[in-house]
Amino acid sequence: MVDDLLDYHRVESGKIRLKLQECNINSLLQECADMFVDIAAKKSIAVSVASSVPLVGDIDHDRILQVLSNLVANAVKFIQHGGQIILEAREAKSEIQIRVEDNGPGISSDLIPKIFKRFSQLDQKDRTGLGLGLYISQAIVESHGGRIHVQSELGKGANFVVSIPLAAKQTSEIDFSHNR
Repeated sequence: MVDDLLDYHRVESGKIRLKLQECNINSLLQECADMFVDIAAKKSIAVSVASSVPLVGDIDHDRILQVLSNLVANAVKFIQHGGQIILEAREAKSEIQIRVEDNGPGISSDLIPKIFKRFSQLDQKDRTGLGLGLYISQAIVESHGGRIHVQSELGKGANFVVSIPLAAKQTSEIDFSHNR
């Protein structure tokens, strides 16, 4: 929670700093999947990487890992026993598209516009977080010059897509007023 609050402050003050470096995207996806092996196993959730084509991009490894781990952690949180989470990356035109797809309960269409807003939580009964994870994730992706969106239907899981330019350049001024 402390890290989320610090990152929230960085987002609000426009001070997200990126350390861009060449990164093997498939290795990054596997690193993220490996982080959740134990917790996912407790709920019999399979976390797998479907990417096989080598893909390299200029990104901030730690920050994009933060985004992906937030997406996977949310999926693990909401998926019932025996679910599945797939991480996949591909090159599309001049960008990297990373997909985190699950077969969980899905997100109601009326909630989708709210999930990237600060302090937004879908499960009002579970107060283990601050509701900043997706807000911060969006800021990190936008700092890379990219975008993040979700497609979901109730009962059909969620599909989050992170799109980042292959040659990312840190965006210094980002307007987050649309997310308040």
